[in-house]
Amino acid sequence: MRPLRSRPLQALVAGALYPLSLAPFDLWWVGVVAIAAFYWVAREEVAAHGGTRGWARLALIGWAFGAGAFGVGASWVYVSINVYGGATPLLAGFLVLLFVSGIALLFALQMLVWTGLLRLSGGLGANPAGPAFLFVLLWPLAEWSRSWILTGFPWLYAGYGHLETALGALAPVGGVLAVSVAVAATGAGAVHCLTETGWRRLLAAGCTLAPWILGAGAGLAVFAEPDGPTFRVAAVQPNIDQAIKWRRDQVQNIVDRNEALTAPHWGSDLIVWSEASLTFKPQRGEAYLASLDQRARAAGSALIVGIPRVGDEGEYYNSAMVLGAGNGAVYLKRHLVPFGEYVPLEAWLRGTIRFFDLPMSRNRPGPGEQAPLVFRAGELSLSICYEIAYGELVRNAAPDPALLVTISNDTWFGRSIGPLQHMQIARMRAKEMGRYLVRATNNGVSAVVDPAGHIVASAPQFEADVVTAEVRTMTGRTPFARFGATPLLVALCAGVALSVLLGRRRRADISG
Repeated sequence: MRPLRSRPLQALVAGALYPLSLAPFDLWWVGVVAIAAFYWVAREEVAAHGGTRGWARLALIGWAFGAGAFGVGASWVYVSINVYGGATPLLAGFLVLLFVSGIALLFALQMLVWTGLLRLSGGLGANPAGPAFLFVLLWPLAEWSRSWILTGFPWLYAGYGHLETALGALAPVGGVLAVSVAVAATGAGAVHCLTETGWRRLLAAGCTLAPWILGAGAGLAVFAEPDGPTFRVAAVQPNIDQAIKWRRDQVQNIVDRNEALTAPHWGSDLIVWSEASLTFKPQRGEAYLASLDQRARAAGSALIVGIPRVGDEGEYYNSAMVLGAGNGAVYLKRHLVPFGEYVPLEAWLRGTIRFFDLPMSRNRPGPGEQAPLVFRAGELSLSICYEIAYGELVRNAAPDPALLVTISNDTWFGRSIGPLQHMQIARMRAKEMGRYLVRATNNGVSAVVDPAGHIVASAPQFEADVVTAEVRTMTGRTPFARFGATPLLVALCAGVALSVLLGRRRRADISG
């Protein structure tokens, strides 16, 4: 019985190692090993019970993997709650534990669905490859579910660790979820390579290598090509201390810092300031915004600024607007950060601790359909902070964007791994869309990313700086830009249904 008791612990360790495949560690192979270990542990548990019992233990194994993954990979949440939210270390630790335990339940659900489908298809005996096939198909479906359940937390996707491998070339085809399918297939396939013999081992080896061959082939495809002249862009990183950012006596100092950094770069085609780079409401700064607009227009520059906005009924929005040589459009952030920008169960939680009353935590989401911001080269796909983690949202912001732009304030996460993970996610959006991306943050990482997801130029974290680069518009659209993740999700669901039907038919043939 000792091996049975150790399986949840093995899953916990595998989960804790899993984030090492992502930024800032970038050990992509560790993610493959972690997923392989998770699959092996789960398969051993099913084999021990013949696929008919042990639901609770499989759920525990799934929960343990999720707890390990998010306990390490999302540990930066503690910084927001403790340092900037004012919670004591004990309370902050307890809240992080609740958060990690809650999101780990989705991994438990993933395992329950997996074992339920195995039972429907006849268990391990009906088709030895069935468990691996279902595991691989469910992995990206589970990642996708984490993007919308309880408003979503689309973090720590397996595909993000493969921006620089052959598997990353699948991103323009089906998005990060397509890369995650390939990573899960590599991990599960490797287990069968080690445990099968004869022709089954050869088949497993072929299935393990197939995603890499497909990735290499996809890497040869050209979906978008440079088109037209180059444009000069500048991303301003003011490095404002979060402790003073929202103080009224610092409004002018913040304006002065952004203006001083921008001054040498007037004349650039596009200048981007960070999220909430201006900390006053537009109604109170109309004269300043008009002068800034005039200055940018005279220089021939389009200037994007982040600014809080108040609606007609007193509601707050996190917004961005383009001044100068642009269309003057305003963007209202659509996908808000729970607790950071709004408080779930507000009537109960507001006021209990300072974390639930952070600045800008009373925001409302903007409408789903908004006119895109435009500068000289064309339309921009703009996303604010957390929104860059949603590939479909970025894709829908503009049908054929000239550039991707994202503004953020990752100061909330201090010197943790969170901002570096956020930067990696932004790079994946550039690769999916086949477009240059300009990212301006308060204290890093500000950068310009090319359509292949490579960083062209960046600023060091925790320093006031300006990132400049030459970018080009692209002609042509990637399959993901055209169709999004819907075709992949439909194919995954169809594959699950087909696997179950084939397993049941094989089981009927064996029993008959």
